[in-house]
Amino acid sequence: MFRKSLFFIVCLVIPCLAFADTIYLKNGKQIKDVESVEEGNFVKYYRAGQEVILPKDTVDRVEIIVLEKAPPPTVNLESYKTEKDKEFDRKLKESNERVEAIKKKADSVNALLEIDKQTDYDEEYVANIKGDILSIPNRKKACNLIADKIPATAKVLLEMKRNGLSLTKSLLETNIDDDSKQKYSEFKKQERTLEATYKMLKEMDSQFCK
Repeated sequence: MFRKSLFFIVCLVIPCLAFADTIYLKNGKQIKDVESVEEGNFVKYYRAGQEVILPKDTVDRVEIIVLEKAPPPTVNLESYKTEKDKEFDRKLKESNERVEAIKKKADSVNALLEIDKQTDYDEEYVANIKGDILSIPNRKKACNLIADKIPATAKVLLEMKRNGLSLTKSLLETNIDDDSKQKYSEFKKQERTLEATYKMLKEMDSQFCK
C-alpha cells in the first residue's frame, strides 16, 4: 500500500495553486505539481485540465502539499474617490468632530456641576470671623468693623465670581482631569466661604447694628 505525506507551504510573494502534489511511482518516476485524489483502487490526478487515472498498485506514495494562497492585493479606495466623495468625507469628519466636542463639553459640564453640589464652605473660617467680632465689647466698634468688612468682602467676592467664570470657561475647553477637578473644587470652596462670610456679616449688621 502506498504512503501519503502532507506538507503545508505558505506562498507569500505570488498566488499559487491550491495543490502541488507529487506522485512517486514504483518504477521510480515522479509526477509533480498535480492535484491528486484517491478513489478506490485508483489514484487520479489532474494536469492541464485533463484527468489521468493510475492503478494504485503502481503508486509507491503520494506527497500531498497544500499551498495557502496569498491574500489578495490591497486596493487603495482613496484613488477611486471623486472630488464629490472627498468633500462628503471631509464634511462627515468635521461633523463627527463637532459631535465629539459637544460630548466632551457635556461631560465637563456634568463634572463641574457635580463638584458644585459636593463643595461646601469652610465653616471654621466663618465661625472664627464671627467670634472675633462678637468678642469686641464695644458694640459701636464691632458695628464699625462689620461695616468695613461688608464692602471689602463683597469686592473680593465679586472678583472671585469673575475669575470663576474665566476658570470655568477654560476648563470646559479642555478634558477635565483629576488635577483640574481638584483646582476647581478648591476655588469653589473659597468662593462659597466668602459667600457665607458675606451673608453672616449682613445678618450681624441687621441684628446688632440697626
